Amino acid sequence: MGRYMNPPEKVKTLGRPLVPSDNFGELKRQLKEGEVLFGLYDGSFLIAPLIGGQEELAEFDATWKRRSGKLREFFAVAKTHESPKTGWNV
Repeated sequence: MGRYMNPPEKVKTLGRPLVPSDNFGELKRQLKEGEVLFGLYDGSFLIAPLIGGQEELAEFDATWKRRSGKLREFFAVAKTHESPKTGWNV
């Protein structure tokens, strides 16, 4: 677990919603060229992690389920929104 969009709510305006899935491959197939996958999770607090593979997806999902999460959405975000200086802090 490593990179997050800050503030997490910004993923909704920068990204386009994807059909939710527990399978990274299914989520990745929804991405267009030049896009990356972000999750938006609300357990006890809101986070928007960059998800790079099935292992990360499973880890975030497990944490979300343990915290009785209320919100779990996925978004495709253009790589061009990442700043060379601040990363995903937008």
